[in-house]
Amino acid sequence: MVSLEVNLEVKPDVVDAFIAACKDNAEHTWQEPGNIRFDLYQEGDAPHKFLLVEVYYSTESQSAHMESDHFQRWYEATRDMVVNSSAVNIKPVFPDHMK
Repeated sequence: MVSLEVNLEVKPDVVDAFIAACKDNAEHTWQEPGNIRFDLYQEGDAPHKFLLVEVYYSTESQSAHMESDHFQRWYEATRDMVVNSSAVNIKPVFPDHMK
């Protein structure tokens, strides 16, 4: 299992467009056979800050996602919206079935 946590800060005036682009990407990602989870969270006190949590069965599944048309479309649509981002690989500790 491969998990990724991505923190994204976008320009405040593009929040709605960013969410729409993420929703399009997520709807396609959920259909990928290697995807387990693909969640977007918005910070309560700073609505221009987001957390994206991605979980895949394997590094191959994650790579396939990064090469997909919908990911490329998302990247092109949002790259000028994002002002700061960071990503970290994470691994499940529990529940045990997620290891």
